[in-house]
Amino acid sequence: MSFPAHLRTIWPVVRRFAKTPLGPAFQAWSVDAPDPRLGQVRLTGALTEVPGSRKLVVLVHGLGGSCDSSYMLRAASLAEQLGVSALRLNLRGADRQGADLYHAGLSRDLDAVLSSPAFRGIEEVLLLGFSLGGHISLRYALADHDPRLRAVAAACTPRDLDCSVTAVDGPAGGVDPPDKHNRECDN
Repeated sequence: MSFPAHLRTIWPVVRRFAKTPLGPAFQAWSVDAPDPRLGQVRLTGALTEVPGSRKLVVLVHGLGGSCDSSYMLRAASLAEQLGVSALRLNLRGADRQGADLYHAGLSRDLDAVLSSPAFRGIEEVLLLGFSLGGHISLRYALADHDPRLRAVAAACTPRDLDCSVTAVDGPAGGVDPPDKHNRECDN
């Protein structure tokens, strides 16, 4: 991998620490989610409330992300510009304070999020998930979900988790022919 490719990989992190935070003003938010093994698990996040807004977009980060990831900050800023309140959600373990670990199958945690007293006045809920957060969002939408849910969007979400795991666990740094991955995953 060339130096410019490495620079593109680390640039978002460098830019974030070199500049003033990109996100809008927020208040800390939390809710306890029921868990059959652990009892209650605390979920946290950053809530940007737009005065008078009856819409909420819940932003769900990907693996290794958190509510402070640059893409989450940019999405919350855009929501605020559009007049929509935004919750940048930390999934289990993302805030490094949780009693459990991140798991892409825990879409039911979104029920606990949306039942938070902070969202009683919300009439419309939008979900925007990134990478595995997109998987969680889509999975939630396919199940019995909060009736206020109006739209779901998933950015860079893996279509096939088994194939994605195989690719991530494979040899690092190799270059495959352009369609090799698609042939293996689409079968």
